[in-house]
Amino acid sequence: VSSAVNNLHSEEASAAAIAVPERNGDLDPAGWYTLATNVVSTMGVQIEQTMEFNCGGQSGENPNGFVAAYYCQMPDRTAAILGTAEEQEAVFRRLLADARLLEGAGCTVLAVPCNTSHFFLDRVQEHIGVPILNMIRETAAALKRQGRTRPGILATDGTIRSGLYQKEFAALGITAVTPSPEAQKLVMSLIYDDVKAGRDGDPQKFDAIHQDLLSQGCDSGVLAC
Repeated sequence: VSSAVNNLHSEEASAAAIAVPERNGDLDPAGWYTLATNVVSTMGVQIEQTMEFNCGGQSGENPNGFVAAYYCQMPDRTAAILGTAEEQEAVFRRLLADARLLEGAGCTVLAVPCNTSHFFLDRVQEHIGVPILNMIRETAAALKRQGRTRPGILATDGTIRSGLYQKEFAALGITAVTPSPEAQKLVMSLIYDDVKAGRDGDPQKFDAIHQDLLSQGCDSGVLAC
């Protein structure tokens, strides 16, 4: 997966990681739905491959069927959360349009591989008839089962400031610990300067963040981006 992701980033100019149907809404013979206007996101590629292996194995079969929708010109979610009401509305409308598109394609459950987008998902859920998996709540439940009580949250500024993890974890008696201001700058650098730029994460940054969480008594960490 890592090699494939790196290749996507290195050939960004081609803007064609996967075949796109001529008309949005067409289903190709493999049963995929693709809506792509730029380059497929890193997380999307990883989720897609995981779904392919779990739905039909490595033979290429897809007996259970799944649909992937890409809209890579999605407005920046962190900027919207920290920005104006108009910017937040633009992201909500984009997410709602995609959710309705997938519902119309016959999907029975939706998953959004973006932590920051979860800021908008409860509102999106009110307008569609199929359930949306909430990975923040699923993470909280998993930590509860593991007996973790003080995880550190490594996420974008938008996710941290929204309180998404803090709220869901507190509901299960779990304390969500956020990095110190200096460590949070390193987290943002890892996300934007390293991973999203197609580079391996700087181990020195990871080590500094790790030490910061340990100093705050964390018993685990959540890679929330």
